[in-house]
Amino acid sequence: MAARRVLTSLRLQIMFIIGIVMFTIATVHLAMNCYRMINGYVIHAADAGGPVGYISALSPWHHVFKDTLYATQEIMGDTVAVRVTAK
Repeated sequence: MAARRVLTSLRLQIMFIIGIVMFTIATVHLAMNCYRMINGYVIHAADAGGPVGYISALSPWHHVFKDTLYATQEIMGDTVAVRVTAK
């Protein structure tokens, strides 16, 4: 019985840590979206192509970083969902 309680406690701790990591990734992803929006609509508003031209560019580091955060969170969430339902 004690071993089962320790295993359950360990699972809860792991789920809590994964939740914190996913929340952090989501927060940084949101911050990157705000950064891109402010840069596009405030700083680069008068550039050729305007805000749409700035935001639609796929090669800058901030766009790649934002997409990498999203993909990481999706993969982590799917892994947790599969692991939880497999038991």
